[in-house]
Amino acid sequence: MGMAHAIALHEDFVKSCLEMLIPSGKFSKTKLANAKTVNAHEYFAEASGHTFDVDALALFHVTRLTRNCHIHAGGLVDTRLVKAFNCMTPGQQSLWSNLTGESIAVPAVGSRALVGVGGLVATLAIGKRLAYDVNLGLQTAISRESWADIAADEYFSVGSKRPKDPSSLRALRGYLKGGFAPLALTDDELQSAIDRRK
Repeated sequence: MGMAHAIALHEDFVKSCLEMLIPSGKFSKTKLANAKTVNAHEYFAEASGHTFDVDALALFHVTRLTRNCHIHAGGLVDTRLVKAFNCMTPGQQSLWSNLTGESIAVPAVGSRALVGVGGLVATLAIGKRLAYDVNLGLQTAISRESWADIAADEYFSVGSKRPKDPSSLRALRGYLKGGFAPLALTDDELQSAIDRRK
């Protein structure tokens, strides 16, 4: 269940990021409705132009197919999971072994799709790596003006200052030291976003 929950949370994160691309016309509500664990990363790569870490994406699909065996096949290995293991490159096999702490073994169709603590650790690590890629993709796919607007909207919805407050720029700048810091938004960009809210 831990693996299933980790994958579900990651899917929700990627779909939330896809939704952020809709206002710029890089993605659509129709495609968002069709986004699922099997295609969400591929949709994001297409919409943003960002290339995912190939090994992490391949291993993500191994975890996804393992989860599917538990949810849809009574915990038994199916041919899709065997194929995913057989398609792993030597580098991906080594990475999988390092993440799980177990030597890799291609499961047999009909055997139990075993997932231990190592499999959960691998799922979380792979999700973290892919989330990093999504964040990098968002930074460039969304315009700086839009990022400034997103930051200002977020701050003014929770902050104590209002756009007309003379110290709103300083307050917004301080707020951005958290999750928005990598964007390095300038005071001019932030002031323009504040002015658009007056």
